[in-house]
Amino acid sequence: PEVVPPTVVVRANFPGANPKVIGETVAAPLEQAITGVENMLYMSSQSTADGKITLTITFALGTDLDNAQVQVQNRVTRTQPKLPEEVTRIGITVDKASPDLTMVVHLTSPDNRYDMLYLSNYAILNIKDELARLGGVGDVQLFGMGDYSLRVWLDPNKT
Repeated sequence: PEVVPPTVVVRANFPGANPKVIGETVAAPLEQAITGVENMLYMSSQSTADGKITLTITFALGTDLDNAQVQVQNRVTRTQPKLPEEVTRIGITVDKASPDLTMVVHLTSPDNRYDMLYLSNYAILNIKDELARLGGVGDVQLFGMGDYSLRVWLDPNKT
C-alpha cells in the first residue's frame, strides 16, 4: 500500500541572486501559480545563497503522479513570462520525486586503484542516467562527489 505521499519537485537557478531576491522574483510567482493544483496537500520552498530554488509539492495519497507532474509543469510554463529572463533561459525542471530514500548504492574501489574523484566522475557519466531511466525511479542524487576541473591557456598569437 502507498504510505508516502507523492511529490513533485520544481527546480530553478538564478545565478548571482540571493535568497531574498529569489524568493520575491522566482518563488513567489511559482508558488502563486502552483497553489491549488488538484490534490495538492502542501508546498514547501527553499532558496539558497548560490541562486538555487527548490519547490516541493506534496499530493494526497492515491494521486496519479504523472498527471500531477503534468499539471505542475503546465502552471510553471504559464508563469515563465513573469520570471527573470536568466531563470527561463537556464530552464526550470519539474520532476516526480519521493521524499524518502528507497535505495542507496555505494561505489568503491576495493584495491584503491581509483580515487573518489574518478569514481564520482564514473558515476556521473555511466551510472546516474541509467538509474534515472529505470521505471519507478523519480530522482537520482549523487553524494560525496567532486568534479573534474580543466584549466586552459590560450596562445594570444594563435587566437
